[in-house]
Amino acid sequence: MTWSADPQRGAWLIPSRGRPHKLAHLMAALKESECTTPGLVIIQHHEMATYGEVPLHPGWQLVAVDPESQGDKIRAIWPRLHYLDWIGLGGDDQVPITPGWDLRLIQALNGSNLVSCNDDWTIHGDERHPAGRIAGFVCFSGPLLRAIGHQVFLPGMHHTCFDDAYEHLDSLEPCRAILHDVLIKHRHYTNSPDVAKDETYSKAYDYYGPHDEMIWRIWRDGGDAARAASRIRGLKELLPP
Repeated sequence: MTWSADPQRGAWLIPSRGRPHKLAHLMAALKESECTTPGLVIIQHHEMATYGEVPLHPGWQLVAVDPESQGDKIRAIWPRLHYLDWIGLGGDDQVPITPGWDLRLIQALNGSNLVSCNDDWTIHGDERHPAGRIAGFVCFSGPLLRAIGHQVFLPGMHHTCFDDAYEHLDSLEPCRAILHDVLIKHRHYTNSPDVAKDETYSKAYDYYGPHDEMIWRIWRDGGDAARAASRIRGLKELLPP
């Protein structure tokens, strides 16, 4: 018997900040794309009133925490996540398009991998990165995260260089699948003329960005990445073929 994830034994995580209007657009897209799996929108306590006005998709709920950044928000609720079959990460500025996208990503998990999709943007690559980048909503096998000891983001990481870290890990020990035919558009201020660079974007890139790059490079060059790759190899030996 092969390992498989129970679609209801997991959660999509949407850390959000100052963007109830974007969350409303995401909830509408979940309905349009026939999402049937649960999710958590992680916000700060002081934003509960404004976010509470947004009608949530069935099976989705708000969770209020103290921290501000994406990484810290997820770490704050990790005790309720660590045992799950799968965990997905998305953003409030993304728009699921492909019907049944959620089940497609979950069904591509094998216990020791993560699965990404097509965001019609960074997946195409640029002058610094080749095509095939981690993009859009990303879905992780629960056993993979437990083996490498990550709470989705690297320890201490807040937002940026997330994709760099997992792409590097995949280069050391293959652990990633891409579903090019699952489209989840990323409407970002750098690729959509009608999207402004708001204060949340500034906080993520200008404030947390330099710190996150330092965290990622120390993890990559200091031996932690190699040790994580070794634990993935060990996990593959334990899982059913």
